[in-house]
Amino acid sequence: MTGCFPVASLRCLSRDGGMAAQGAPRFLLTFDFDETIMDENSDDSIVRAAPGQQLPESLRATYRKGYYNEYRQRVFKYLGEQGVRPRDLRAFYEAIPLSPGMSDLLQFVAKQGSCFEVILISDANMFGVESALRAAGHHSLFCRILSNPSGPDVRGLLSLRPFHTHSCMRCPANMCKHKVLSDYLRERARDGVQFESLFYVGDGANDFCPMGLLEATDVAFPRRGYPMHRLIQEVQKAEPSSFRAHMVPWESAVDVRLHLQQVLKTCWEQPLPPPPEPGRGPGVGGKPAVPPQALRYGALHLLPSSHSPLRQPASKEERARGNSRLLVVVRGSALTTQVGKAHLGPLKERLHLLTPHQASSIQQEETKNFTKGVPAHPPSNTEQKAMTIFKQSQGSPSPATL
Repeated sequence: MTGCFPVASLRCLSRDGGMAAQGAPRFLLTFDFDETIMDENSDDSIVRAAPGQQLPESLRATYRKGYYNEYRQRVFKYLGEQGVRPRDLRAFYEAIPLSPGMSDLLQFVAKQGSCFEVILISDANMFGVESALRAAGHHSLFCRILSNPSGPDVRGLLSLRPFHTHSCMRCPANMCKHKVLSDYLRERARDGVQFESLFYVGDGANDFCPMGLLEATDVAFPRRGYPMHRLIQEVQKAEPSSFRAHMVPWESAVDVRLHLQQVLKTCWEQPLPPPPEPGRGPGVGGKPAVPPQALRYGALHLLPSSHSPLRQPASKEERARGNSRLLVVVRGSALTTQVGKAHLGPLKERLHLLTPHQASSIQQEETKNFTKGVPAHPPSNTEQKAMTIFKQSQGSPSPATL
């Protein structure tokens, strides 16, 4: 097979490329646009703006495989010559319906706060993608839209340019989604962001190429019966070991939502590590007596932030600003609270930022309040005391960071 699949994975760049910033997202969720988010091919939809709602045969005959972007440039030029302006095209983009269940999925993802980082990679065009997403009310969900540049030119006509150049023999000349996604992962790795898993929702043949970046912890969501789904099935049959990701085909985007819900549920239900051995504290004999991921103090479990559902390990700069590397987790309390910008919702854990000796100093009071069921709002005296101690701590390092 030629092209970008299978390839050496670049995920090590995002997993091991540096410490993640505090509050960084856990999962990267990538969407295609045409026939994935939207239930039509947007390029076909805007043909309805042409006279007679069709293109002349002489124009259609100029299409060459692998050079679709150049062909679309000629289509936009023709539409402009027929008096079709960007505002006219916007109305057609805005009228494209969402795929079944897609609004439900996007609303669900939006409610998860910083748990997901959501991007869109599309071989359509930026003008059309943004017009459709704004009309559907989902534009703000996407932290990055990666599509072919487009917009009104000096004549007021819609122009289109290629996204980039690449050397992939599988993909059209203007965009290789494998390269787009791998470049994005490199960029985020430089930012210190590490993703636990990649989720990719698509339908087309060009959505198959980035599958070479997915590992066993990742999930491909191909639209059932579409080219991406068929290509994955062919690879699984011919070279089972070459396709590492889990595949979840979808007919309605509700199928994707249900799977993501199960992923999040599984993450929350992972058991805590075992407590330390009696009579042994951290650092005995030059080695932690307890696995570095857990130190237990009475009813309080102290977890390094790398094992928190919401927190990634803090950087040196963040520790200098007073951010502790431990989370005190009070088991059994179903509360609603906030940590930074991330809304936790009802949980069985309650999180405070403390170091071990600080946690120990308020252990009895916190345990007493915990057994009574402390309300999330307003903060209890214990919480106020904890936050006062934390603000004064100046980022004392925990045993797990030494």
